[in-house]
Amino acid sequence: MNDLFEYFKHDDKFADINDYDEKLLDTYNRELINKIQKGVSGWEDQVPEDIANRIKQHKLFGFNRLKQL
Repeated sequence: MNDLFEYFKHDDKFADINDYDEKLLDTYNRELINKIQKGVSGWEDQVPEDIANRIKQHKLFGFNRLKQL
């Protein structure tokens, strides 16, 4: 993996991300997935809207609309 990182770094393949929502930086994936699986409402606020829609549409990470509290 280090070789791959060095390759991208050497060839200047990394770019800064300037347009992001700072409130989403405090999201921890294990906690978020746990909320989705348990049907805890409000997890949608921790991800961009289009991601929440895809999770619901494709029932990813154990999402079940009937379990939503």
